[in-house]
Amino acid sequence: MPNAPEESPPLLPVIPEYKPWLDRVIKETAADARAADAAFAAHHGPATGPAGVPETPRGTIADETA
Repeated sequence: MPNAPEESPPLLPVIPEYKPWLDRVIKETAADARAADAAFAAHHGPATGPAGVPETPRGTIADETA
């Protein structure tokens, strides 16, 4: 198995004309996720997992080898 996988190219190239729009979408999506997490925590209490299990950030894929 290789030491480090090769980095994949982006699925969609960033077109310079759309960069400000894309940056705004990423920022607003992150703000929406924070608001949803806060609303969930306010209604249900903070989400806690089993001890010793690291939390996976939203939007990431878990390591299948772990």
